[in-house]
Amino acid sequence: MDPHAPGAPDAPSLVLRQARERAMLTQRELAVRAGVSQSVVSRLETGARPTSWTVFTLLLGALDLQPRIALEPLESHVSRMLELEQSRPALDWFDDLVFDQRAVAMLPSLVPVVVDGTLGARLHGLPLPVGDIEFLVPPSLDAAELAAACRASVISLRAGPDERTVVAERESRRLVFRTVAEPPAATLVTPPWAGTFPGDVFDDGAPVRVVPVGSLRLTNDEQRFLRHALSRAPRRE
Repeated sequence: MDPHAPGAPDAPSLVLRQARERAMLTQRELAVRAGVSQSVVSRLETGARPTSWTVFTLLLGALDLQPRIALEPLESHVSRMLELEQSRPALDWFDDLVFDQRAVAMLPSLVPVVVDGTLGARLHGLPLPVGDIEFLVPPSLDAAELAAACRASVISLRAGPDERTVVAERESRRLVFRTVAEPPAATLVTPPWAGTFPGDVFDDGAPVRVVPVGSLRLTNDEQRFLRHALSRAPRRE
């Protein structure tokens, strides 16, 4: 989609119009504040002319706002990544986890942790690339002890950004244990790795507690992948 096209979701024209309307100003009132003609405001808001960065920031400044630029993958890149993830052989992504797969599979089967993040999305059947492996831990369990139990496949173990979080790291992957007072209502999901560990001491086919799709803790980029994945997923009757 052309980012300058009228009505484009992230077009500067739409950003400007919405900001002006939130400030409850007319185009003429904004023009007077910014020292430009009303026609300048009108042309920018309708996308009738390419957006001048100088004029755009001038108008936002008149609204006591400033733009912030963030880089994100192209929509085509997101779609291509999802297609690649979806075309991979079953459980091929599981080999990417870096950590001991048995430990990752065993924890949610034996203790009442809840799977969050991109691994949670995978367990819901959505083909997101897996980033950090995140578990929500109830107060009755010791997050540090759970992380230490994975130490055989961990290179470093450290405190997280707050006292409730413990992070285990290996290569570029992080295993995150976050203690939460009230874990969200979880969805029970049959794990795709069921039957991968035959004869083991735990039931690898036991349902796993997973944060519901709409409540998964994801980065902004991961949320974009999730939105695209949901838009591509077949509707359930």
